[in-house]
Amino acid sequence: MFDDANKNELIERYLLGELSGELLQTFNEKMATDEAFQKEVALEKAIVRGLKTAGRKEWALKLKSLHQEMDLDETDNSGHAGNLTDEEYNRRLGRPETPVERTYTAEPAGKMVPLHKSRNLWLVAASIVLLAVCTFAIVSNLSKDTDTLYQAYYQTYAEYPVLRGSTDLTALEKEAFTAYNQQNYPRSIELFKQVLAAKKSETALFYLGQAYMEVQGYDKAISTFEQYLREYQELAIPAKWYLGLSYLKADKPEEATIHLKDVAATPDTDPEAREYAAKAQELLDELN
Repeated sequence: MFDDANKNELIERYLLGELSGELLQTFNEKMATDEAFQKEVALEKAIVRGLKTAGRKEWALKLKSLHQEMDLDETDNSGHAGNLTDEEYNRRLGRPETPVERTYTAEPAGKMVPLHKSRNLWLVAASIVLLAVCTFAIVSNLSKDTDTLYQAYYQTYAEYPVLRGSTDLTALEKEAFTAYNQQNYPRSIELFKQVLAAKKSETALFYLGQAYMEVQGYDKAISTFEQYLREYQELAIPAKWYLGLSYLKADKPEEATIHLKDVAATPDTDPEAREYAAKAQELLDELN
């Protein structure tokens, strides 16, 4: 199933949340046993995240530049922008080091559109086209956009330290956390469920939610984190963060926003809380 011919396609479908059933299970099993494959998936995820960030900045800069040029030409109501020197023109555009050659053509007799106005019309048209392209991409592929946001912000939760000789954990708990640490998430889910059937465990419940996210079982992750927040509070901030991400991946942005706002409003009690609050606010800005 996994060979050079289809491996990249499967990784891409995994990152977009398009794998399911037996194919997803096989993918996760390979992730759990093949270290080189794990690195390939991690690299692809990093590339997608980087392209998303770079793309947002590029489009924002293009629009900003267009609007700056429009504002610049509208500073002279006489029909000419020629009363600005080249240096001043560049300075206002924020690029003093780049010379701009500007030519001015005398208007012949008869009614003509002034040079700066025709340029303005082009800029307006370019802005409209640019915005139309972006809007079309968002409207026609909304689910992919939320997928991309999810991949940009999701990070696997830290491994749980399983110490040799530790008496704090039962043998079953050690096996469950070890499976999670080794990225054998399907196995860890079964073991965490056995742990929780035998006793109440705040940590096992929290990591069960994490494991569900790793195998793209977002509905189960949602119910698990909601149960955690009803019963426990020690890891409430990361639980709300991952609950918000799970709702986002389940294409329920309204519910995601509720929990992300809770995280963003978290008091700056410690560095971890500040980090989650900052990420939540950034993601909220993206959604708005």
